[in-house]
Amino acid sequence: SKRLGAQEKGIKICTYAAGLDEIILKPIGDGAEGWYAMRPHPSYTETDLPGVRFSFELAKKYRGFEPKEVASHYRAGMIEVAVMLEAIRLAMEKVGLENLNGRAVRDAMVSIKDFETGMTPLITVTEERPYLFSAERVYQVRQGELWPVTDWIPSVFHPLEEPKGIWAK
Repeated sequence: SKRLGAQEKGIKICTYAAGLDEIILKPIGDGAEGWYAMRPHPSYTETDLPGVRFSFELAKKYRGFEPKEVASHYRAGMIEVAVMLEAIRLAMEKVGLENLNGRAVRDAMVSIKDFETGMTPLITVTEERPYLFSAERVYQVRQGELWPVTDWIPSVFHPLEEPKGIWAK
């Protein structure tokens, strides 16, 4: 898009989380300046979020990464693992360790209500909403970093409810 002068021609570039994260920004450099992305998980620029700060601690301890090296997909993985562990915990609470199986974990997964990650609006998973992220933000590349430019909004892929928790306005 830089070589073609897309942005200079008034063409705005917008992608989804997998199309633009900190790792992708590195080789693109200033060619991504001004681009937008819809993302359900936070950038490392959101240091006000306790889960983002925790991601820095874990990445430093286990990978030797500095905060700017901790790509968004690292945090997405942390969120996914936390929710899966919650499903396992709920399943064990219901059926016990001796009866723990895939069905019990799956049933527990769709019973998760208002799970706090410290990085996203509260997560609820149901039969009707079998996904983790029901909200996302628009981010813009500014000086080579992804910065949120909107509050959390209902996901364009799953527009069933407003964000809940400390992010709701």
